Amino acid sequence: MYVRLTHLEKAFARKLLHIPGVDQRDIDNEVRAIMTLCGEGNHKNIVSVLKWGELPNSAYYFIDMELCDLNLAVYIHRTDTPSLSESLPYFIKDASVDLRALQIWNIMRQIAKGITYIHKHDLVHRDVKPANGISYPEDLDNGVTSALFT
Repeated sequence: MYVRLTHLEKAFARKLLHIPGVDQRDIDNEVRAIMTLCGEGNHKNIVSVLKWGELPNSAYYFIDMELCDLNLAVYIHRTDTPSLSESLPYFIKDASVDLRALQIWNIMRQIAKGITYIHKHDLVHRDVKPANGISYPEDLDNGVTSALFT
């Protein structure tokens, strides 16, 4: 579950995890992985984690992450036509074959860089899918987008 929240005038996404009966060592391992991979400014293709912890008096844990405006599933399968003034990137389905290939390879290259970074730390993502990839504009003049993982 994701929730959009504003904390100290900075919007972020909160992922809630229900983990009843989990061993504390498993939680410690997850926290260690998060600290290794997702500290602010660690890698440009990995989403930053701002804060995490256990919700008081509950079996829920939370992870507060940087908020991005678009996931890869929406980027790829968007059905409405964006306005010219919109700053969010979108996959141009009726573009030339060369431009469509460039869009796909740009995103795939960034996904590979993020996964390589994770694997260099001897960790595994466990849930790579378009909904967990986030896209945001990097260079609007050239239609370049950047990909991150949550």
